[in-house]
Amino acid sequence: MVVACGNATYIEMRSTDDIIHKKLFPAINKGKFYTGDLVPGSLAATKLGLLETDVVLKREKEDTILEFASTITFDRLNLNSLEIPGAGTNNYVVRSKCNMGPKGGIRISMKLAYDMEKAQFEDADNNFKIHCVGNDDIQPFSIKLSKNQGKDSSFFDRLRGKVLSGIANLGIKHQDSFVIKSLEDMALDLLLDEVNKEVTNPWARYTTNSLRKRGVTEAGPDSLSYILYQILQQHNSIKVVTANSPLLHLGPQVTGKDKCLFKPVVTLQNFKYDQVTLKVNSYYHQKDPAKHGAHRVMFDFNGLQTEIKHAFVPKFIGKRILGALELNDERIATRENYESQWKCSMEDGSAINEWATAKVLNIVLPPKDVPREKKSMLRRVSGTARKVFKNVGGFFKDLWNKY
Repeated sequence: MVVACGNATYIEMRSTDDIIHKKLFPAINKGKFYTGDLVPGSLAATKLGLLETDVVLKREKEDTILEFASTITFDRLNLNSLEIPGAGTNNYVVRSKCNMGPKGGIRISMKLAYDMEKAQFEDADNNFKIHCVGNDDIQPFSIKLSKNQGKDSSFFDRLRGKVLSGIANLGIKHQDSFVIKSLEDMALDLLLDEVNKEVTNPWARYTTNSLRKRGVTEAGPDSLSYILYQILQQHNSIKVVTANSPLLHLGPQVTGKDKCLFKPVVTLQNFKYDQVTLKVNSYYHQKDPAKHGAHRVMFDFNGLQTEIKHAFVPKFIGKRILGALELNDERIATRENYESQWKCSMEDGSAINEWATAKVLNIVLPPKDVPREKKSMLRRVSGTARKVFKNVGGFFKDLWNKY
């Protein structure tokens, strides 16, 4: 689907029925509980909220491992057409037995391994888990037969419902039960599908000519997915494109699988890292409506080594600019509500650092009005370059005076 945004046009790689991206994420961003389908025809949620999400991406020898954990809250889940051995296929209602307050919820965790040939994550060692926050011993769910079975509510139907609900709850008491396994399989498939959408190469099948025929002029929001794709594919050179990166003029046979189709803001050469950590907190239980959409984001690189290459920046300055970005230091960004802008707090934060942080968050969790940049990236880099030149000049001056 081609989308017009201001004076630019970009290609939207997701389908219009992408519920997670089109409906759930916007609700989370605004601080609203989500009610609606998660898997059409199979799974629906009522008042679903995402309280906390932890993501750790790390290199283990030649492998890339993703550890994902999230705390969710909901009023109920509707499981449709669930087949239970000996009980047939029926619709069920799942409710949580966990504390669903601001310090409670259900914790979902999994460990994934990235397959470079398939360009996607896969489940690692059946490490998917569901439990109550603060109490692993409590069974997190109760289940009963849904009233919506397309049957008359007779005495025998009610009796049948109680019997089937009893069978289901009997089967849910063990972690390896068919009900728990069905819920885990459905949740794993849902999360895996969404994670892999976020890390795919969105332009692999396109050329600059085919994109231009569609009216595409800029990279759009899929620019972040392209950056993640390059990192997971362990590219030595990372082309950093933003939503405003313009489409290049390349040969008719060059596809996005072979080369970056949009002009990068900068290039990160000799890119290496040990671990990337991301933690997102969303505050749903705010009584004040003015606090709805409040979030806290922490992210950090460990062991990052790279050099920044820019057309107007000499190589030795590119190494110094990386220090200004301070990517190896933890940073925390907060937003008071959906209408307010992101604020980044860290020691000795630079203008480039604030720009980079806001750029990413305005793509992932955009405020109601994303501000237009007052300065281009080039002017910000040039400002840092002038400081570097000044420091280098001062060094040679001191050396001259000394000797």
